[in-house]
Amino acid sequence: MTRDKDFVHVAAHILFFVLTVLLIIFCFIFYNWAGFKALLYIGWIMLITGGVLFSMSHIFIHKRGGVPNGKKYCDTAVIVDYGIYAIVRHPIFLSFASMVVALIFISQHWLSAVIGTPIIMLLYIAMLEEEQYNIKKFGNDYKRYMKKVPRINFLLGIMRFIRRRKRG
Repeated sequence: MTRDKDFVHVAAHILFFVLTVLLIIFCFIFYNWAGFKALLYIGWIMLITGGVLFSMSHIFIHKRGGVPNGKKYCDTAVIVDYGIYAIVRHPIFLSFASMVVALIFISQHWLSAVIGTPIIMLLYIAMLEEEQYNIKKFGNDYKRYMKKVPRINFLLGIMRFIRRRKRG
C-alpha cells in the first residue's frame, strides 16, 4: 500500500512539474492571445503578488518554524502562526495557485486554462495531504490552528486576524 501511495505521490509531483512548465511555455507562445488589456494587467499584478507571497511564506517558515540549517521547510519543529501564517494556513499553495491563474490571465488562451485547472486541483489535493500530515505531526495544536486560521481564504483570514488583535 505504501509503495503504491509513494508512486502516486511522485507521479503527481512529476505531473505538476510538467504541467507548470507547459503553462509557462504557453504563456510565452499565447501572450495576451485574446487582447484583453485589463486581464493582462490583472494577471501581471497577480503574478507579482504571488511571487511576493511565496517569498514571504518562505521567510516566515524559516524564521519561525525551527527549521534546522540545511533542512527543508517541511521539517518545521513548531506550528508557524506568525506573519502571513496568521492569515492563511497555506500561503505557499495560495501563492502557486494565484500565479497559475495569473499565467492563464496573461496568456488568455483556452489551452492555458485547460492546463492550469489540473495544476490547481493538484495543489488543492497536496494542501489536504499536508493538513493530514500536520495533524499527525502536531496533533490538537494544529487542529486549534485550523479553527483559527482559514486554509487559503485571504479575506476571511484578514478579518479573523483583525478580530483576534482587537480581543488582545
